[in-house]
Amino acid sequence: MDDAALLEDTPVTVAATDSDALYEEIDGRRVEMPPMSTFATKVTNRLVLSLGQHAAQHGLGEAFGEMLFQLPLAGRTRNRRPDGAFVSFERWPRERADHPTENAWPVVPELLIEVVSPTDLADELLEKVLEYFEAGAKTVWVIYPVARYALVYDSPKQVRGLTAEGALDGGTVLPGFTLPLATLFGPPAAPPAV
Repeated sequence: MDDAALLEDTPVTVAATDSDALYEEIDGRRVEMPPMSTFATKVTNRLVLSLGQHAAQHGLGEAFGEMLFQLPLAGRTRNRRPDGAFVSFERWPRERADHPTENAWPVVPELLIEVVSPTDLADELLEKVLEYFEAGAKTVWVIYPVARYALVYDSPKQVRGLTAEGALDGGTVLPGFTLPLATLFGPPAAPPAV
């Protein structure tokens, strides 16, 4: 394969001076993340806020949106930025000091969340889900706001789908947490006028 063909298949990378762009680090390269749709952003914010409130009320840990995490994977370097995540105080104790200059947090969240936007590719989402479990995640939620649907992965081989009538459940990761998908998604969009 010639160099021109190789470059066409190479993901777009972010210049080191472009500090406003969200990125992930894949084997030492900074790879720019496409922007989320406004609806996906709204759903993500609702979800992270609900997780954070529940976790704080019960002293379980903390919820984060778009935090960069170091994933310990054999033979690969991955700093991934899930749309949402929950880290328990068991994995990162409340009294443990943070390193203020770290770019990626060296902890694997128990729960990782991907909220699907029109720019997301199915293969890339699945790759992330598999990496999250390989690194030590307990649960992964993939949320489809436009379809009003969610996939709940308890492992790479155990997944269940939820419609808008269902509810996300924190299980053993976030005991007592439930969030109806109808609340998360808000009212259905009105059909376009004819």
